[in-house]
Amino acid sequence: MLQTLFERRPAFVQDCLRCLVHVACSKGNIAILDWVNQFGIELNSTKPIRDAVSRNDVKMLQWFIENGFEVTDPDLLEVAVEHGQLDVVRWLSEHGYAVGSLELVKMAGERYMNVPMTRWLVENGPLLDLSTAMTLVLEDRHIEIAWWVAEKDRSHLVLEALHKNDREVLWWILAHTQFQDESARRSIREAIHGCPKGTQQWFEEAMSQVEACRWCFSTPGIDQEAERGKWGHNSIQPGATT
Repeated sequence: MLQTLFERRPAFVQDCLRCLVHVACSKGNIAILDWVNQFGIELNSTKPIRDAVSRNDVKMLQWFIENGFEVTDPDLLEVAVEHGQLDVVRWLSEHGYAVGSLELVKMAGERYMNVPMTRWLVENGPLLDLSTAMTLVLEDRHIEIAWWVAEKDRSHLVLEALHKNDREVLWWILAHTQFQDESARRSIREAIHGCPKGTQQWFEEAMSQVEACRWCFSTPGIDQEAERGKWGHNSIQPGATT
């Protein structure tokens, strides 16, 4: 019957179908879309796709892809982050959208304080720069983000935390991450020795028993003495000549 009506009054039927498509898209009703699609569906804007993104409707996005609709709006990742839709962000990343800008990280971490979203974007996006890391870790308190910060920049985070007496950040970074570069270790040790007595006392009480932080309590002189002790006072050290 509908086919007959379509043949007689195509413009009227098409208007009705467009209304039905609009309702189905807004409600995420894939069954209705499947039925209407036999008559052909045209999307005159990206609004149905953007709406699916904003309400975290991954099934609807998948339907659009499987039925030949292009999901190429360059702003979809931003829409998903703005609405806190992590499932959609993951789906978009699997379908050609790359997290190529730190602005998305800042948006999730600074503006919306979305911890799971921020963590995922940091882990799967570009390397954090020092400025962004400072803001996320020290100001927005996404301390675990320090895990993905380069060692050189991470040492600056520790130095800034020492300067501000931010003990929570200090403890987390030093207890959960590693510092292999000796110059970074040395600058941190020197900063610790230059702290007020109260901070130094807290540091020793809180950190001295943490295995990952043992290097914080050594000094260059002690390190050299320990190194010499490995070879004995009278033995020839590597690189020495007789």
